[in-house]
Amino acid sequence: MTEFLQFPRLLLPCGLALLALSTDSAADVIYVNAGQTTGANNGASWDDAFQGRLGVQNALLSAASGDEVWVAAGVYAPAPANGSSAIAFELPSGVALLGGFAGGETAADQRDPSANVCTLTGDLNSGAPPARFSHQVVRIINGGLGTQLDGFVIRDGRAISGAAIPIGGCVLVSGGQPAILNCTISDGEAVLRGGGLGIIGGANALIQDCIFTRSKTNFGANAYNANNSFATFRRCSFVGLSLITGGSAGVGIYNGNHTAPGDFATLTVEDCYFSLEERQFTCPSGFAIHSAGQGQVTIRDSRFINNKSCGAGALHLDCSALIDRCTFVGNEGRFDGGAAIFAFDGDINVSNSLFAGNDREGFATISVEGRLTMTNCTLVANGNTIPNTAGGGFHRLFHLRGVGPHAIRNSIIWNNQSIDGLANAIVFLGQSSIPTFERSLIQAWTGQFPGSNNFAAPPLFRDELGGDGLSGTLDDDLRLAAGSPAIDRGDNFFLLGGPDRDLNGGVRYHDDPAAADLGAPLGGAIVDLGAYERHPFCDGDTSGLGDVNCDSVISVGDIAAFVLALTDPLQYPIAIPGCSLLRADLNCDGLVSVGDIGGFVALLTGGA
Repeated sequence: MTEFLQFPRLLLPCGLALLALSTDSAADVIYVNAGQTTGANNGASWDDAFQGRLGVQNALLSAASGDEVWVAAGVYAPAPANGSSAIAFELPSGVALLGGFAGGETAADQRDPSANVCTLTGDLNSGAPPARFSHQVVRIINGGLGTQLDGFVIRDGRAISGAAIPIGGCVLVSGGQPAILNCTISDGEAVLRGGGLGIIGGANALIQDCIFTRSKTNFGANAYNANNSFATFRRCSFVGLSLITGGSAGVGIYNGNHTAPGDFATLTVEDCYFSLEERQFTCPSGFAIHSAGQGQVTIRDSRFINNKSCGAGALHLDCSALIDRCTFVGNEGRFDGGAAIFAFDGDINVSNSLFAGNDREGFATISVEGRLTMTNCTLVANGNTIPNTAGGGFHRLFHLRGVGPHAIRNSIIWNNQSIDGLANAIVFLGQSSIPTFERSLIQAWTGQFPGSNNFAAPPLFRDELGGDGLSGTLDDDLRLAAGSPAIDRGDNFFLLGGPDRDLNGGVRYHDDPAAADLGAPLGGAIVDLGAYERHPFCDGDTSGLGDVNCDSVISVGDIAAFVLALTDPLQYPIAIPGCSLLRADLNCDGLVSVGDIGGFVALLTGGA
């Protein structure tokens, strides 16, 4: 279970505060405790909480918009033993169903879903024969703002033969704007789509801080978003075994309706983790995410680790896609290529991302037939020198088809392998479209591909092999070390109007005073090559941090300089010429902001 997140209360103007108080006073709290054996069993208090496995169902039947249902640890089912499989927990619009209570709490932020596990199960007979499962465990139909499912393990739903809607075995969302928070969704099943979670009907759903595991179906084993819906997955993990069937796609998330090409389903994935295991290998495609619709997919700050498939081990994107600040390590597309990214069509834009140790068993790391644009990416130690006899296995970094154009810019391509040498590990030449390379560090570069301002030189990473001594693994530190030829070498124009953060989340365009400015435009801070921007006072020697007036000591004399850097960054270099503003960036996020005050005070007073 993910850690329960507590958010601070906001200070409101008096009028808004009074309105908030009046709204809260009108809402009711309904209490549920499966282990309760005394009291009125009417949900009016913890002493009189709804009881038993049907406690949550009884509470929901009495809830109205604006109410909160507080649920204590226990196992709850939507129907009695041998009851109807058609019955689910129906979450009314505007109702917040909150799990994780011990019983006795007086505020919602006192609960702890990790310690007080609340399970909503579709196993109506508790594993005893005859087996009977709910077609959906939870249904959220046209749930308006305030509709919330928060702090539960939801499992063992079966949207199989006889289900009115054979989608979303554990949770079905149809229409509305619900939020699903701090939940684990597992062991669901569906006839065709959405074994764990199904989102349809033009919904606009937020799924945050959830874990998805062990569900199965053909399309979207763990999660499915389609039918002109919008889904945002934030800080979610897709992990574990998925017992999928042949021809499957999107074992993590499937986006778009596979039977309706006009489906404009929109998917946003932020700060998520995908590492899915498949023991019964049956050639799924787009193992982590598969998007077949014509909508938009945006993936930010996410990690795709060791996802393995026939094709598109991590992503299969036949749509317009933006991928920024993502990490791809150890993914495989064994037979069709595209270990990290595979696309038959669409406009694929990738920035500030890392690709390492992919395509050890297949024949390409990135396979695109539409259009590919990569900006400020680091691609290291992908491929292999051993062919995959089952699928050809020539191993190329890029397998590009169609008319393109394809462009790789401000990037680092180093130590990638193929069956016929480093020079040929970059692009498969037997294709119809060759990419243009601009302002990039490229292994064995001889000018063999179109483009300008490219060069070959050791990139000087901080620790290319990591603690295990192997390249292309998770412990490698591929940030730029001092003296790297990739520092201040890119072209700022390529990032114009786009993402301005590096893979660490730091701001781009740091100037390293020790590096020659060989990028463009000259005369200002120039972006580094690759996924990481070197912070001269954080990546390596940190002795300059806090010495904001550059007198080689940290003292009260730095206070005025720090305040100037914080309040008037344009005046700072004029007042203190030759001293870097980044000395005031104590939390190393690339910005001088109020977040640096605590660190500065700690250094000033003798702290670390």
